[in-house]
Amino acid sequence: IQYIAVINGYISFEDNKYAIKNDVDLTQISFKTTGSISTGLDSDVSVNVKEEDAEKDAIGTGMEVEVSEIAIEGSVGPNAKVFALKADIAGQTHKTSTLRANELNINIHRGNAYGKKVKITRLEHGNIDCDSVIVEQAIGGTIRAKEIQIDLCGSHIKATASHLIEIKKLQGSENFFTIDPLLKKSAKQGLNNNDEDSKNMEMEIRNLADEVNRYTKLIKDGMNSFNEIKKRLLHYKKNGIKMPDSFIKKYKQFQKTQLHLVELKKEQSAKIKEYNLLTTNRGSFQDDILNARIINRSRWVGHNELKFKLIDPPMDILYYPSDGSYDQVFALVKDIDDNYEVKVIKE
Repeated sequence: IQYIAVINGYISFEDNKYAIKNDVDLTQISFKTTGSISTGLDSDVSVNVKEEDAEKDAIGTGMEVEVSEIAIEGSVGPNAKVFALKADIAGQTHKTSTLRANELNINIHRGNAYGKKVKITRLEHGNIDCDSVIVEQAIGGTIRAKEIQIDLCGSHIKATASHLIEIKKLQGSENFFTIDPLLKKSAKQGLNNNDEDSKNMEMEIRNLADEVNRYTKLIKDGMNSFNEIKKRLLHYKKNGIKMPDSFIKKYKQFQKTQLHLVELKKEQSAKIKEYNLLTTNRGSFQDDILNARIINRSRWVGHNELKFKLIDPPMDILYYPSDGSYDQVFALVKDIDDNYEVKVIKE
């Protein structure tokens, strides 16, 4: 007998009855209790884990959990992995733990977090890689995202963004803030593909130029003979004389060569336009960094480094804000001599 459920979820057997449920409440996920849980990200299953004992992990050592949504009131243990569309961790994450979710909220983060939209209450030397992130307090750690906001920034933060880094209040020093338009693998792959296409197109254009030159020379060298043949054929036609097959063949061959040259020039023109478009696309990667900003809404403290990673030519443009200064908005600008430098600008 085959039973098919009309809703997503997991099979529950209670009171000698089977049912499909999409919510489950647990006190702990560990080897001794449930073991690893995997219902799939598209299962519509929500898991609530509430471990009241502060000395125990809500997600035990080495456990793997894959559900649509998960809410954890407790900590995530060593080497534990959590995969979800949405995840909330009210406790803390171990430095060897991994969490991946489209929407991810963590109280105290020491592990590895991946997602689209991430919010961290307190970052303690953990790693974050996402699209956008808000960190309320950071006291060490590595952040990689398109847009980064840190409300209270301590020391030894390595923050790399492709568009924006904004610090509400800076309390520490020895921080490294970097703008890298090729931060994401997709952007880097896009540039690599663009460069590869440009090189291939450049080679095709060179080969076409050689062909155009060769056929141009053939036509130029044979033009006198062609005109002579053409003149004779007109004479034969006018006087009703049968035209020699050899003359007709040479005449048509020359016409075919002329038409082929026209097609080659059309193809050459199209390839040049395509190459120019690829060059423009490469320039758009460069434009992204010119629109990026590093902002500090408070006073600079101690030694901090600002870096903008230029694409063409590939080089790092550095800036070191003065201790005690209130310079806020920083951007990469190009002067009249086409030299790049980091400058303080108006927002």
